[in-house]
Amino acid sequence: MTSNKTLESQQPVYPQIINPYPVEDEISLVDLWIALLKFKKVFFISFLLLLAIGFIVVTLFKTDKYNMTSTMSIGEINSGGAISALQPPETVLSKIKISILPSLTRSTAEKENIDIFTTTVNNPKNTNMVVIENRVNAGNQEVFADFQRVIIQSLLAEHQELSQVLNSRLQQLLEKETLVLEKLKNPRELVKRTDFEILALEEEKIELFKLTDKTFLENRNSEYLNRIKIFEDTIEVLGDRNQSLRAQADALGKSTESIVEKSVLLDSIADNELVMKATEKEKLEIEHEYQNFKLETSYLANRQRILIESLQSEIELIESNWKADIREQESRISELQNQLKGGNSRAISIAELSLKPVGLTKNLAYLIVAFLSVFVAFFVTLLAMFRAKVNERLAEEG
Repeated sequence: MTSNKTLESQQPVYPQIINPYPVEDEISLVDLWIALLKFKKVFFISFLLLLAIGFIVVTLFKTDKYNMTSTMSIGEINSGGAISALQPPETVLSKIKISILPSLTRSTAEKENIDIFTTTVNNPKNTNMVVIENRVNAGNQEVFADFQRVIIQSLLAEHQELSQVLNSRLQQLLEKETLVLEKLKNPRELVKRTDFEILALEEEKIELFKLTDKTFLENRNSEYLNRIKIFEDTIEVLGDRNQSLRAQADALGKSTESIVEKSVLLDSIADNELVMKATEKEKLEIEHEYQNFKLETSYLANRQRILIESLQSEIELIESNWKADIREQESRISELQNQLKGGNSRAISIAELSLKPVGLTKNLAYLIVAFLSVFVAFFVTLLAMFRAKVNERLAEEG
C-alpha cells in the first residue's frame, strides 16, 4: 500500500485550461450576414478597386481577335448544258499562293507597318469555292478587308479576261459554223453528194428502158421469128422439092438412061436433105437464141429494177443524211447563240466578308473580371472579419 501511494505521488500533475468562451456547434447564417454588413465598406471598396484594376488591364492589354473570311465562287462555264469551273480550283489556289500572296502580303505589311502575316486559302471539298482567311483584330479589320478584296479583284479581272476570250472564240466558232450551214444548205451540196449515184441511176434507167421497151422487144421478137420463118420456109421448100424429085425418080424406068437420070435425082435429094439438116440445125440455134434472149431480157430487167431501187434508196439515204447534217448544224449554231445570248460563263461571285471572334473577347474578359472581383472582394472581406475577430479576442484576454 505504501509503495502504491508513493508511485501516485510521483506522477506529474498538469494544469487544466478552462475555455472561457462557449463552444457553438452551429453556424448561424443570420449572424454571418450581420457580420458581413459590418464590413460592407471593405467589400465594396475592394470590389470596386479590383474591378477598376481589372477593367484597366483588359482595356490596355486585351485586343479582340477575329477570323476574317472571304468566300468566292470560281467563274463557271456552260458547255452544252454542263456547268464546269472556268478554271480548276487547284489552279486558282496555286495562283493565289504563288503569284498573288507573297508580293501582296509584303506590300501590305510595309504599307501598314505591321508584321508579316499568314493567309489561309483553301477549297472546300467537292465545290468550286475558294475561302480566304486572316487572323485580325479590331484595329486592322479594314486593312485585311482591303487585302482580301485585292486578291478577289485580281482573280475577277483574270476570269473576266478568260470569259471575254472564250466569248470571242465562241463568236468566231459561230461565224464559222454559220458559213458551214450556208454551204451545207446549198442545193449543189446535195448534187455533189449524190452526183455519182444519180449518173449511175440514169444509166441504169436507160438500160432498163431498153430492156423493157415494147417497140424494141417487138422488133427483136420479130427479127427472131422472121429468121425462124425463113428457115422453116427453106426447109418446107426443100422438102417439097425432094418429094417432087422422089416422084420423078419413081416414075423413071429401068433403062440405062433412066438409071443415070434417077441417080442424078437421088443425088439432088441427098444434097437437099443435107441442106435441110443444116437449115434445121440453124433454125434450132436461132430458136435457142430466141429463148435465151427472152429469158436474159427478163432477168436483166429484174436485175436493173433491183439496182435502180438500190440506187434510189442510196440517194434517199444521202438526202436524209444531208438533212440530218443540216439539223445538227442548226442545233449547234442555236446552242452557240444561246451561250452568247445568255452568257456562256459566270464570273466570280463574292460573298460578304465575315468576322468570327477567336478566343476570349473583351466583353467576356470584362465579365470574368467582374465575377473574379466579387469573389476576391468577398475573400478580402472574410480576411478583414477574421482579423477583427482575432483582435477582439486578444483584447479580451489582455
